[in-house]
Formats: sequence, C-alpha cells, structure tokens
Amino acid sequence: MVNVTGQQFAWSFETREGGRTIASDRLVLPVGEPVKFNVRSKDVIHDFWVPEWRLKVDAVPGITTSYSLTPSKIGRYQVVCAELCGLGHAFMRQYVRVVEPAAYTAWVRAQSARAALASGGGGGATSGAKAGGATADGKQLFVAGNPQTGAVSCGSCHVLKAAGTNGQTGPNLDEVLKAQDAARIKASIVEPGKQVTKGYGANIMPPNYGQTLTPAELDALVTYIDKSVHGGT
Repeated sequence: MVNVTGQQFAWSFETREGGRTIASDRLVLPVGEPVKFNVRSKDVIHDFWVPEWRLKVDAVPGITTSYSLTPSKIGRYQVVCAELCGLGHAFMRQYVRVVEPAAYTAWVRAQSARAALASGGGGGATSGAKAGGATADGKQLFVAGNPQTGAVSCGSCHVLKAAGTNGQTGPNLDEVLKAQDAARIKASIVEPGKQVTKGYGANIMPPNYGQTLTPAELDALVTYIDKSVHGGT
C-alpha cells in the first residue's frame, strides 16, 4: 500500500513495509507486486497521473481515493499533476521507479536506515542542529523534505549543486543566494513572499515551513543551504 499526498507543488509518498512506514518524495515499487494507492491532497485539488500506466486519480482535500494495479515492467515512469493547481502546476512532476524485488528490498533498507539516522537512532548526521538528543539532517530535509509533517522538499523546486537537485519551479539557489547570509536565507524560507526573485510568482513557494519544520530542522536546513552555497564546511 502506498499513500500518495499532493501538495503545492510536489508529491510525497508513504509506503508500508514490514510494519514500518517509509516516507519519501521518491516512489519505488517492486515489479510484479500488486499495489494499492490511497490518494489525497493537503491543499487544493490535484490529479495523480502516471501516463504510461493509464493511471489517473483525483487528489481531493478531505477525501481519500484508492486505485490498485500491478506494475509489470521495470523502468522509470513520469508522475504528473493533471489538474491545474496553481502557478507551479506545470512543474509538479516526479518519477516512479519499478525495480527488481531485490533492488526494492535494498531501497527499503536504505530508507529505513536513513530514517533512523535522521531521528538520532544511528549516530550523527552530515549537517544539523541538535534538539532533544536527535540531530536534524539539513541535506535530507533539502532533498526529501519531511513528508510526515508536510514539509515539501526544497530540491523538488530548486537547483542546488551540492544536493544534486535540479528543480525548475523556483530560482537557482547557487545563484540567487550568493550574496545572502544565513539570516536572510532563513527569512526567505519562513516568509517566502516578502522578497521574490524577479521572474517568479509570489505565491509559488509554500509559506508554512515555519510550522512544518521544527526549530532544529529549520536551523539545520539553513545551515546546510548556507554552507552549500558559500562553500563552508
């Protein structure tokens, strides 16, 4: 079973495996295994569409829509939002990968280990701020967000060379943040509409990172972005 959540302007996924829920902004499925999708939305109406599968399911606030199928061919398939949902609608695109069962098992183990590390169960993280004994991983937050709280990944919308992301909805952070210090980077995350880069809409970036990230997570994310852009260590 996979829970699919649409939110301006990205998809997030929760997969239930072995009694553990794996939250990610990437969808990986084993070939030949039936899967049930539970599709919902956190804000406006979206449409979960995988064109090559002829899978097209509305994501409606307050409603869970279900659909079942069995992926029969290994490959990478585009995930598209097929319902106009705002200024960033055209960029609400991700991919689902269908892999061999052994590769899927390895992915599940890697995601479980990453989740344990992010929660403080497996040692230190690459960059972060401590809170309650756990360490927030700035890079993990940038690349994957926090699907459990609804914090959308920064990398789905922005280019950041250090993170290997190439989102096109928002500006290239390597360029626009060169002259910004950590305080300004933090302000641009929690109040994205206050200063908008020319050529981009004022309401594209989610305004709720101050609520969907803990203070420790926010500090870790700012630290990671600041060091990535300015070459710190």
